Amino acid sequence: MVAAAVPDLPTFDTSAFGGDDASFYFDMVRLQDRADIPRAFAHRHNYYHLLWMTQAQGVHLLDFVPHPVQPCTVFFVSPAQIHSWTSSVPPRGFVMNISADLFLQMFPRADLAAQFPFFDVGSGQPALYLTAAQHDELLPLVEAIEAEYLGTGDGRLDIVRAYLLILLTRLRRLAPPPRARTACPRKASTWRGGSGSGWNSTSWNACPCRPMPANCM
Repeated sequence: MVAAAVPDLPTFDTSAFGGDDASFYFDMVRLQDRADIPRAFAHRHNYYHLLWMTQAQGVHLLDFVPHPVQPCTVFFVSPAQIHSWTSSVPPRGFVMNISADLFLQMFPRADLAAQFPFFDVGSGQPALYLTAAQHDELLPLVEAIEAEYLGTGDGRLDIVRAYLLILLTRLRRLAPPPRARTACPRKASTWRGGSGSGWNSTSWNACPCRPMPANCM
């Protein structure tokens, strides 16, 4: 596995967007509110990481496999996966960080989690390219999660968990059928990361393993 072959990378064990990493259970922030996002350096998380991109344009390297970043994209990153991403325009959208405890509460059995192909690192489908209509239909649900997360009401995290499961289930309905992962002919060794990355929009558009995203217009 690629992730196991590159041990010396920054690893985020908890998320502290909310200011308290000691009690990390669920965390959420808007992309446009964080100067340190996107993170162009390769790193790992020890939690589940969901990127909801309303506006962005660039490349996301996930386990050194490139995926286009564009408006109306949702990315799913599982614990220990290596990733980095860049955007040539100021990104807008959301980051949701899901602790292992919360994930296990939603999916107490492996067969339940297996129904969500975007969390299967072997599926080669870590991204959903939504149409504008699909994005706009689900955006209020994302905003409802944010409202509960930022609120102070009794049982707010229970509501967050319920809304999050609904969102993931709705996204699962939009996911294409699982396909076998194919190796990208552009070797991981050609990627240097950061501002000197060997990947750019020109080289990515020429890559024969590039998926065909939805049209978010």
